[in-house]
Amino acid sequence: MRALRDGWDGPASVAPDPAIMARAGSILEHALRNLPGVDAPAIVPLADGGLQAEWYTADHRFEIYFEADGEVAAWSEDRATGVEHEAEGAEAEQMLARWAGRLDVERPAFA
Repeated sequence: MRALRDGWDGPASVAPDPAIMARAGSILEHALRNLPGVDAPAIVPLADGGLQAEWYTADHRFEIYFEADGEVAAWSEDRATGVEHEAEGAEAEQMLARWAGRLDVERPAFA
């Protein structure tokens, strides 16, 4: 992602900000540090310069957004119950910490 340049996804797209990449890495590392069974997330650049980290397992879906303005937001779904949760800011980081232990199963192929 460090190789992406402005315009990578059309004229209005912005390359990921190195500071956002560093912050995302720090938050993810902290949340996953003691969970060796958790696969690394798929990390996707966002057209506004932010990043999205996502896990899709047989039982859960979890996405955390590191937005270009420095904000953090998260979304999760328990696939068995269909219950979804959303959070922003420090609550999003806490949500990642709570969900991380549930993400230790093999990811299925994207549907």
